[in-house]
Amino acid sequence: ENIQKDATVISNGTVIRPAEIGMLAGIGVTDVAVIRKPKVVILTSGDELVDIDQPITPGKIRDTNSYTIASLITLAGGLPIRLPIANDTMDSIRQLYADAIALKPDMIISSAGVSVGTADLVKVVMAELGNIGFWRINLRPGKPLAYGTIQDIPFFGLPGNPVSAMITFEVFV
Repeated sequence: ENIQKDATVISNGTVIRPAEIGMLAGIGVTDVAVIRKPKVVILTSGDELVDIDQPITPGKIRDTNSYTIASLITLAGGLPIRLPIANDTMDSIRQLYADAIALKPDMIISSAGVSVGTADLVKVVMAELGNIGFWRINLRPGKPLAYGTIQDIPFFGLPGNPVSAMITFEVFV
């Protein structure tokens, strides 16, 4: 009595929330084809970084970017997966990327390591494992941005500056 015959109940692309679940139950639908949330692995690197539950010692700062990026991914409808912070060594960063690839994500996003400093090794590992579509853009804040693929997985290398990371995520990711 709530729906006319041959009426569309829920259109393609609709987010299934409690009201939609109730409507589907009301018409006896038990299975619905949906698109799963994309898995997005978040990578951070830097000898200066500590996680939020670790004490700050001289020369250290807390990793805020991975938490900010995880929240942005959630707001965009994705499923964020944070990996531990890598040291600024080629071996540590290579291992971090191997761990990320093993999770078979739909996208990989890194924070920091894509500028021109001696500890900016992410771009080097990215070139070893995949291809760089572009690197550095004419945007301030946000110039050190990398994009490419790693084993056919889209990859964004965001700047380490927290504001730059947020802006480049919103504009490009």
